[in-house]
Amino acid sequence: MKNKQIANIMFFSRGMSCPDLVSNLKNIDRFPCSQKQLELMENYDVPFTYMLDFNAIVDPRYREVLSKFPNCEIGVWFEVVRTLTDKAGIKYKGRDGYNWDFHCDASFSVGYPLEQRKLFVDLYMQEFKDAFGRYPKVFSAWVLDAYTLNYLYEKYHIEASCMCRDQWGTDGITLWSGYFGQGFYPCKNNILCPAQTKENQIDVPVFRMLGSCPIYQYDAGLKVDEGPADWMGVITLEPSYKDENTGGGGVPKWVDWFLKENYRKDTLGFNYAHIGQESTFGWNNQKDGTKYQIEKLIEMQNRGEVTLQTLLETAREFKECYALTPATAITALDDWKGTGAQSFWYETRNYRINCVRENGEFRIRDINLFREDYLERYRETVLDSNKMYFDNLPVIDGNRWSGNGVRAGIYPCIRAKDGQYTALKGETSVSFGENDETITVKDGDTVFSLYLTEEGIRITCNRDFKLEMKMSEKGEKPSVKGNSLHYRHEGFAYSLPVLSGICAEEDGNIVLRPEKGTMEISCIK
Repeated sequence: MKNKQIANIMFFSRGMSCPDLVSNLKNIDRFPCSQKQLELMENYDVPFTYMLDFNAIVDPRYREVLSKFPNCEIGVWFEVVRTLTDKAGIKYKGRDGYNWDFHCDASFSVGYPLEQRKLFVDLYMQEFKDAFGRYPKVFSAWVLDAYTLNYLYEKYHIEASCMCRDQWGTDGITLWSGYFGQGFYPCKNNILCPAQTKENQIDVPVFRMLGSCPIYQYDAGLKVDEGPADWMGVITLEPSYKDENTGGGGVPKWVDWFLKENYRKDTLGFNYAHIGQESTFGWNNQKDGTKYQIEKLIEMQNRGEVTLQTLLETAREFKECYALTPATAITALDDWKGTGAQSFWYETRNYRINCVRENGEFRIRDINLFREDYLERYRETVLDSNKMYFDNLPVIDGNRWSGNGVRAGIYPCIRAKDGQYTALKGETSVSFGENDETITVKDGDTVFSLYLTEEGIRITCNRDFKLEMKMSEKGEKPSVKGNSLHYRHEGFAYSLPVLSGICAEEDGNIVLRPEKGTMEISCIK
């Protein structure tokens, strides 16, 4: 990327919605919040993106106020609302009296058959063209299915999209084990899965929204004795979240830390964050955090530390630079809480991995494989629930596989002089090549390194070591066949070959041992 440090200021509005998930008040006009967001932007000469749902597109007030901003890219925020289904002549799946309903089967494309999804897109695009004189180039949602996104690309030639961050159960939406941040080209079978090949790729860059905490968001709500949360909490840049203990976009100390760690000079590809929030949260909840974040980023831009762009500008630059999804990294070497915790995310079109250091101890917290032929769940079916799930293929899941006192992960253990193995501890550092990353842990004369490439993982140590895979009964334990680990997730079979090293089951746990001090793991199909 020409610009290595990128931020998108993006707002999105439901023209009408309920105020929360439990209120009896059904339909609230959200234009006043949008008006306040845009009044704030009048103070700054910076580019930004504003996305509108169907109710907002057909409301002339939005057209009038947005016409004042030549530096604003206007796009679509896609949700299914009663106004849309009425126009399509299709029964709305939401509750009686609600124009917009947060239930997933009502408000998202996957709650409707494929032909209806295309009809909804056609109606959105025509209304947008009638309102603004052109088709939009930006078309986004909390989550679009791959079929709908590909239809948008092939028929309307959209250029940019964004989707919700990784989360479990929040608002009924589970997006788990995709790119943790940055951007990617999704495959035609699974919106959350980067394409491995050009022929199976949707050529629309999709960027992850909201700016998740690289250390604590992954385990939000996890209690090791009880297990993971059914509804994960929020630790993101969203300005409405302002818990002084956990952090969030309304806590200046946390925002300062996030921006410092997110926009590190030593990285892969590019660094990225989304600033801004939907109108449903109301202006009073978000105004202070939004103003603080924007002014902080303008200061950083004035110092040459970040570039503010519209989502469309970022997508076009991404496409100019990358034919396939690039390797990217998200690194937090410091912890805003002062505990010494660290987190290292490495993502490629073949897999993602996350390593953490907590209480001085180092472990691999997450590995997920990306496979183009793993279908998203609603490609051939229609969602009929207020909960939906998109995922990839776990090798180890440090959140969902924890419980009963077990913190799931892959633990490097170093052999001591007495022959006993102890957990790897020490000081952790990171370095980057063109597409690769090396994480090094040093403890006295022990040097342990993970060399991460687009194809897989190479582990070396100057001491004898092993990797112990730990999980509770919630985990999807692989079987050992030769020098490969074999898994089955949601009926899909896949494997993790160990090219250099030995796989075994010892005392009920999977153990990987090196050969001649080296272990190589392949993460490609």
